[in-house]
Amino acid sequence: VNNLTQALKSTQRTLITATRYLPQTLVKKILHIDSLETEQQKLSLLASNINNFNALLEKNNPNALTTQLSQYLEQLTQSVLLTNGLVDHYVNNSLVAFWGAPVKDEQHAQHAAISALHARQSIQNLNQIWHENNEPTYQTYFGLHLGKVITGNIGSSDRMNYTIIGESINFVKYLPQINATYGTKIITSYLFYKALQNEFLFRPVDF
Repeated sequence: VNNLTQALKSTQRTLITATRYLPQTLVKKILHIDSLETEQQKLSLLASNINNFNALLEKNNPNALTTQLSQYLEQLTQSVLLTNGLVDHYVNNSLVAFWGAPVKDEQHAQHAAISALHARQSIQNLNQIWHENNEPTYQTYFGLHLGKVITGNIGSSDRMNYTIIGESINFVKYLPQINATYGTKIITSYLFYKALQNEFLFRPVDF
């Protein structure tokens, strides 16, 4: 009985957490999946980064900046959830998200691209409000990649998360900073470009 009670409480906590990072409609779909077994699959990945964020930390009030950062991450998260993406984690000022798992999505690349464009516009609108209020603005860079990752429930006995691991995560986290070199806001890998070259407008940055 005690084991059953603990299992039910654990499931409840998992569902509450899931609804914070996933649309409720997607959570309902996940509940109908027999298992979330570890597997290797090709997914669409997004990473974001605020340019010169450390300089902002040094020049501005920490409490005010923390509040502002929460508003910022809320906008990014909602852009991910808009197309049924999943926020994998936040690190410092950055967000990493993916599409195509645990619920299969044949258009995960399209959805990742749409979310990136939506996020760019949302942050632009947020920056306009902050500028009018004499608050710091965030120059945000995005990276998109299509690559193989391992998905599954990974962690310890005390804390388990459905997450992704693999070299593709390191690669997509590297992409955002490249935007500073080319004066762009969203940059994609060649593999991501190949998947959507006939559906979205791309501009090569090196000739």
